Amino acid sequence: MIFTPHLGATTEDALVPPQPARFLEFHIEQGPVLHEAGEPYAIVTAIRGGLRYRNARANGAWARPGIRFDLGQQSRSKPAALSPAMADFVARGADMRGDSPRRMLSGGGHDAAAFATAGWESGMVFIRNWDGSHCPEEGMDLEDLARAVESVHNSISREGSP
Repeated sequence: MIFTPHLGATTEDALVPPQPARFLEFHIEQGPVLHEAGEPYAIVTAIRGGLRYRNARANGAWARPGIRFDLGQQSRSKPAALSPAMADFVARGADMRGDSPRRMLSGGGHDAAAFATAGWESGMVFIRNWDGSHCPEEGMDLEDLARAVESVHNSISREGSP
C-alpha cells in the first residue's frame, strides 16, 4: 500500500500515517563487520539503547589540575526490536536476486528504533562501510546500496507493501 492523501485532505488528515504504519531505513553500517566479511548489505534485527550527555563540557585546561566536567542533562533511548515481517520482506527480495544478507544487531542509535518504539512496523538495512561513520572518511560503494535497494524493490514489485 502506498500512502497518498486524497485531494482535498486537510493538513491534519495528511499527517496521519496509514495503518499499519511502516518505516524502512537504509544506513551505512557504523562498524567493520560487513567490510571485513566482504558482504554488501545486511538486515538489522534490533537496535541497542543508549545514554548520551548531549551538552557535556570540560572546564579548565586539559591535563592540568582543577579540570571539571559538566555533563549536563542525560538523554536515553531504549533498545528496540525491529519487525521480523519487515526483515523477512527484505530477505525475500534479496533471495530473488541471489543474495542472502546476514541478520545483525546495530550498536548505534537510528531513526528505525524511534519509529519502532512509537508503534510503527520498522525495519533497517545496513550498507557496507569501510572507513568509519559520521566523519569525512566514511565510504560506501554505490553498487552495495543499489543491491540493497533492488532487493526491497523486488519484494515491493512482487508482493506489494510488507
